[in-house]
Amino acid sequence: MNIRACGLTGQILGCDNMFDNFDKRVIFKKPVKTSDGRGGHTTKYETIDTVWAGIDSLKAYETVKYQALYPGVDTKIILRYHPTIASFANKCRAFHNSEFYDIKGMINPSKGNRYLEFVAIETVNKDG
Repeated sequence: MNIRACGLTGQILGCDNMFDNFDKRVIFKKPVKTSDGRGGHTTKYETIDTVWAGIDSLKAYETVKYQALYPGVDTKIILRYHPTIASFANKCRAFHNSEFYDIKGMINPSKGNRYLEFVAIETVNKDG
């Protein structure tokens, strides 16, 4: 087991075991602006990719830590590194079943391009 400091928690964990719960199919979508024909634009969301991920509520200390930067965050999403999703990190949305997540921040633990961790706000699915 590889022991090191891991991602959002900063705790010393067996990192390889931390990610065993990639048990949800999550759809990541990016915003695409299109003309509405009247001089304005509308924003639709286009699928980037569907990936296996783990979704969990933030622990109390994580909530305190991350709400200072991103008010309202309540969820952590962890997935294997995906360069396209990483490039749209702070603009994308994530969907799992009827749950909708507005991504607020991303962390690439240890800069190793092995996993991505997102903090998000779970909200009502409006125009996925």
